Amino acid sequence: MNIYRGWFNQNGCCGYVLKPTYLREKYSTFNLRRKDAIISGVDPLNIRIKIISGQQLPRPKGASMKANSIDPYIIVQCFGTSIDCAEYRTSTVSSDGHNPIFDESFEFNVCLPELTAIRFLVLDDDFINDDFIGQLTVPVSCLESGYKHIKLLNMNNEIIPNASLFVKIALTQRYQLQLYTYKIL
Repeated sequence: MNIYRGWFNQNGCCGYVLKPTYLREKYSTFNLRRKDAIISGVDPLNIRIKIISGQQLPRPKGASMKANSIDPYIIVQCFGTSIDCAEYRTSTVSSDGHNPIFDESFEFNVCLPELTAIRFLVLDDDFINDDFIGQLTVPVSCLESGYKHIKLLNMNNEIIPNASLFVKIALTQRYQLQLYTYKIL
């Protein structure tokens, strides 16, 4: 449900998102089952996400009372068509405070950015079951390049006070990236 709530944030949570033009055409050649679903007029997007740190990450509600610290890790998921789906995981950071430093980078190549969302999921590493700390789902169309503080939400889609992830996001059109690489060589 959190993924759908995040998806509808792109239009002010009014509950309606217009399909992309290539899905509304009367004679569309788009086929979701094909791996080579390249649409004319849609530039593939290269997304680089660097998870720098977490701020004020709370202890999970399911954590034992004896636990003084949390051992968080972050899963960054790309949801979209079958060719755009991917998932990366940071390493677990053991810290006494609630401000862990991750300093890890991930890269996603997204062919259909209008149909894709990125989810940041923060979990506490535990022996038996990993506890949920917070999450946020953002449609790719709402992402902007630069340094960002990502406010985390709980399972009820409410903002966790002061809890955030500090990230750097770089968005590059794939064709511009190939052209730039060609000029250097």
